[in-house]
Amino acid sequence: MIRKTMMLLLLASLCGCATTGSYSRERSVELAGEAFHSRDFIVNEIPSHGALGDAAAISLGGGANAGQLRDYLLDSQRSGDPERQKIAVTSRNSALAKAVLVNAVKDLEPDSLSDMWIAFVGDTSHEAAVRDAVQATGARYTFISYR
Repeated sequence: MIRKTMMLLLLASLCGCATTGSYSRERSVELAGEAFHSRDFIVNEIPSHGALGDAAAISLGGGANAGQLRDYLLDSQRSGDPERQKIAVTSRNSALAKAVLVNAVKDLEPDSLSDMWIAFVGDTSHEAAVRDAVQATGARYTFISYR
């Protein structure tokens, strides 16, 4: 019985939520709206899958999420729709959001996202890497700290 209890506690701690800072989706949306001076924008919240899942996704450069975000950004750029060209990227795990966003844009041509405005909502320790990657695409960039 004790062995089963210990295994359940270990599993719960390994699969628990990988929260960084004091994350709130509602607060992230509010702050992004203030940064964009608009309520017309997209929020891409990268789902956290617990400590192990997030660590695996980060080691894979954001995995499928990075590819999906890249496709969305390029489609939005081509659309010419101003509402689709403002996007806030966030996650309960800032390191995961950083990995996804950086890897989504890392191989894009300069000025390939010149009509986009991308806000990264995350931890200040990830801001510089995200800023450099996003600005290399020609996109307008805003950082929003959720602390």
